[in-house]
Amino acid sequence: MTTKIFAVHTATALVEPITVLFKEHLPDVKLNHIADDSLIQEVISAGYVTMAVRKRLIAYYFAAVDAGADIIFNTCSSVGEIATYARELIPIPILKIDDPMAIKATQLSTKIAVIATLPTTLSPTSNLIKNKAASSGKKN
Repeated sequence: MTTKIFAVHTATALVEPITVLFKEHLPDVKLNHIADDSLIQEVISAGYVTMAVRKRLIAYYFAAVDAGADIIFNTCSSVGEIATYARELIPIPILKIDDPMAIKATQLSTKIAVIATLPTTLSPTSNLIKNKAASSGKKN
């Protein structure tokens, strides 16, 4: 049986590069996309994840479940904390694009700096790294 992954994007610009990477590294996976540019535009405009963005994103996760997804792949760090929260609501795994980076960074170092292309990514990514460090027994 083929694994069906739904990538949930806050920007359509990632659809093509993610598709290419999946074809190269996971050719047996069936990849589908849900993309809504208005999500990241609203986050950037507000400077944080609004309740409206939170609700739409969670609705997209449920839509992926309804469409038969085995796994949801959240591709946006700015909304990563919503993906973490949604793990309690959604009956299938939600993988976050930055989880492996945060795990590796906390394994390799005790001092980590966060550089991001969007200011709205700084806090969620910093929190993710702190949480991964704490879960591995390291102090913040």
